[in-house]
Amino acid sequence: MRKQKIMTKRGLGLSETENTTPLKQKKPSPVASALLDQNNQGETRVFVAGGSRSGKRKIFEEEAFKLGQVIGKQNYRLDFGLSSKGIMGAVAKGVLDSWSKNKHPKSKTPIHAVTTKEYLALYQSDKVLSEVSDIIVAHTLEDRKQQLLDADFIIFTPGGVGTLDELAYD
Repeated sequence: MRKQKIMTKRGLGLSETENTTPLKQKKPSPVASALLDQNNQGETRVFVAGGSRSGKRKIFEEEAFKLGQVIGKQNYRLDFGLSSKGIMGAVAKGVLDSWSKNKHPKSKTPIHAVTTKEYLALYQSDKVLSEVSDIIVAHTLEDRKQQLLDADFIIFTPGGVGTLDELAYD
């Protein structure tokens, strides 16, 4: 039986008391149940759109790395546009960091990359790219956007014209 802690204000501080009434467990909706099952299998996909540059303030890249860690910790897979620089790279590095710390199976990759032949050629010697085994090469930028925006969750972070284009397309 789970117990609920209740905080009460008395005098100058807070004191904790325990309520022995069990918390009611609500049955998840069919949509929530399906997402929970999908997530337990490590198949929930999150696309994070963001800049391939960090911008002028370091905090954007730091927070993007933390976002990536949360994505990995939740057992989500990152749908990724294949840049290890800037905001996009920070998210990917955060996912990889969290994935390794949480001892996920090595047989599964936490990152699903979608790119074009031209972009793939730019990042061949990239450290993040070397850890991504699931790469789809789309024929056009339009195909790339369609595949990336087909994720279960989409998050938009600071970016430039490309990020704005993906936001408008979505």
